[in-house]
Amino acid sequence: MDAIGIPANFSSPRSIAAILGLKPDLVMQLVTNFRSLLEVGDEYTDMTIRQPSFSEFLLDSSRSQELCIDINDALLILRRAPLRTIFVTGGM
Repeated sequence: MDAIGIPANFSSPRSIAAILGLKPDLVMQLVTNFRSLLEVGDEYTDMTIRQPSFSEFLLDSSRSQELCIDINDALLILRRAPLRTIFVTGGM
């Protein structure tokens, strides 16, 4: 768990697929298109953002506009996902 109570490995493509109700191979296909921005391993490995400025961009609504990520909304989604994700992915 991280400091806010979210399991640390929720950024793997497989976990993201479970949270969003998508197939893992679709998520892998989508994130592969963003390899210049994301460090992507296999479907079980956490992804990381290569440039910290990209995170800042996504969180700043004046810069990212409709692409902005509302951190409170994202945390609410993640807090609701643990049990569903554990059952879909077969554990973390």
